[in-house]
Amino acid sequence: MKYKLPIIIINFKTYKEIYGNNGLKIAKAAEQVSKEEGLTIMIAPPIAEVMLYTTQINIPVISQHVDAHEPDRGTGMIPVELIKSTGAVGSIVNHSEHPVNLNSISFVVDKLKKYDMISCVCVQRSSEAGSIAILNPDMVAIEPPELIGGNISVSTAKPEIVAYSVENVREQSNEVAVLCGAGIKSDEDVKKAVDLDVDGILISSGVVLSKNPKEIIENLASGF
Repeated sequence: MKYKLPIIIINFKTYKEIYGNNGLKIAKAAEQVSKEEGLTIMIAPPIAEVMLYTTQINIPVISQHVDAHEPDRGTGMIPVELIKSTGAVGSIVNHSEHPVNLNSISFVVDKLKKYDMISCVCVQRSSEAGSIAILNPDMVAIEPPELIGGNISVSTAKPEIVAYSVENVREQSNEVAVLCGAGIKSDEDVKKAVDLDVDGILISSGVVLSKNPKEIIENLASGF
């Protein structure tokens, strides 16, 4: 799938705030901002609800996780082919809350590429960014786990981590986009990230837990 940079990916995780129709309301707000600003915004809803979102909104939907598993026996496993059948266009891979080993990352990235689907591989440290870029995913997202869900963004607290991640990825490939996440809450956080040469952000609680998600998404979009 082709997409335009910069990009915002909103990971819904499994926060109770998106249960029922609440998540769709946030997704619709993201859809509206995407249309108004001409900005790529993707949604990563809970895996059990991916098809609901792909049939209800007109912005790209990705999975929060897929397994390195062929479509066969495997109770509870989530193969790429299953996610593709729902209408999703890709997946987050190796999030710090659902880490997998390097062999699994490589398997999933290759399988997503086979089906022209997007891979956004998360790393916790800048030293990992280059080795993941060698696998040629669509995106590498740097998210130090100690800052996830916090009130200080990685671009403010540890800008050197972002800068080194960008450098390490660019040394391997100019085709792999670099995103940053963890603690991003405002346009100022985004501007600082853009100054560090990132191509987008991966965000969760800053949008999902806010009282006015559309206002927050608009604010974040204005940072690019």
